[in-house]
Amino acid sequence: MTADLRHHPAGEHLEAGGPALVGLTHWASEWPWCGQAAGVLRQAGNVEVHVSTRCTDPWNLRV
Repeated sequence: MTADLRHHPAGEHLEAGGPALVGLTHWASEWPWCGQAAGVLRQAGNVEVHVSTRCTDPWNLRV
C-alpha cells in the first residue's frame, strides 16, 4: 500500500508477476494517523501540537 504509485512502473511490476499494489491518495493515507502521532509528540515532551481538520485531498468533490 502506497500513495506514490506511478502508472508505468506499477504496470510493469504487475506484468512481471509482482504482488498486488494498492494505491491511495496522500491525504487519505496520511491524515488518519495524524491524531495518534500528535498524541505521541505531546507525551514525548514540552511541545504544542495542532492537527488540522482541513481536507486538502484534491480528489474530493467540493460544492
